Amino acid sequence: MERQRREFDREKRQFIKTLLGIEPDMELLQIAGKLDYASEGISQLPGVKRDKAREIIESYSEREMELLRQSRGIITDEDRAEMKRLQRQRREELAQILTPQELEEYELRKSETAGRMRGNLLAFEPTEDEFRQIFRLQRAFEEEFDPSTFLDAGDRAGHERRHKAEEELKTKLRETLGEQRYKDYERSQDSAYRWLVQITQRYDLPKERADEIFMLKEAAHAQARQINSDSTISPEVRASRLQLVQNEARLGVETILGSDGFSFYRKSGGQWMSQFVR
Repeated sequence: MERQRREFDREKRQFIKTLLGIEPDMELLQIAGKLDYASEGISQLPGVKRDKAREIIESYSEREMELLRQSRGIITDEDRAEMKRLQRQRREELAQILTPQELEEYELRKSETAGRMRGNLLAFEPTEDEFRQIFRLQRAFEEEFDPSTFLDAGDRAGHERRHKAEEELKTKLRETLGEQRYKDYERSQDSAYRWLVQITQRYDLPKERADEIFMLKEAAHAQARQINSDSTISPEVRASRLQLVQNEARLGVETILGSDGFSFYRKSGGQWMSQFVR
């Protein structure tokens, strides 16, 4: 039924286009101020090329949806492999009608890689150029190592290859972004930091407040490690110094976030502030 509806919609679009000389989806979407799934990322293409690209995208979207329906909510390794095969074939077919730049524009908007990046880079706030540069490197990495699959624990060679590729990716990112922006990027990949950014947004605080807390946290843990590794002090002195580190950390965070933000963070993500003294 769903496939028949899509086929009917395609025929209806073609009939309206032939009769009126307009692209009905584009006209309606411009009025509504939004794009449909198949048109997003290709709306800037010339008419004939756009129609061909849309047909390819819709065809593979139908096959992907059918695969998901057949899975009944349980995705097996075979399902993942088939989904990847469909995505790879869709990209190959699009590459036959789109220029490399046009294909990249589409993938920047609709690929799984770009979708994951948008979520992971919220705290990084990349420029458009930075996003493109990271996308190219990340896509090349994911073509070899699928992020949705896991290597067997016993596949030592596979783990070594992946680790080497990850280190090479980090090196390329550092070279591409520069030292300071790479540090910002690495910090943004920390889930605890991303949570801090969300909290500062919730309490209408500048993002820099999250940076300050993150640095305060790192400094406090460095102090605690130094104290715990000092074999010349007694347990009582150690506990006293750790208590001081803990008190200063909590005071610093409360000063940065304010009482309301601190009260929330202390219960949700800020438990580290109470773990120096045991």
